Amino acid sequence: MRLRKLLVSCADNGYALSNEEIEVGVRSIAVPLYNFGGSVVGALSLSSRADRMTASEMIEQLLPAMLRSQSWVRSRLS
Repeated sequence: MRLRKLLVSCADNGYALSNEEIEVGVRSIAVPLYNFGGSVVGALSLSSRADRMTASEMIEQLLPAMLRSQSWVRSRLS
């Protein structure tokens, strides 16, 4: 049930964030990549050492560029 809530949250937000949950000392942020038909065909992910960037900084500084890249990929996949 907890995983389902997390997946719904990621879908609602449009991104996923791993805040040292997979590996201590590492934070990651990811967005899905869609084709023109709206199917997920991949993902774009960036990681950082936890001591170099907070989760909030990742969202603030990296997510906008990732969303632009997501849109660019979608416009080119048919």
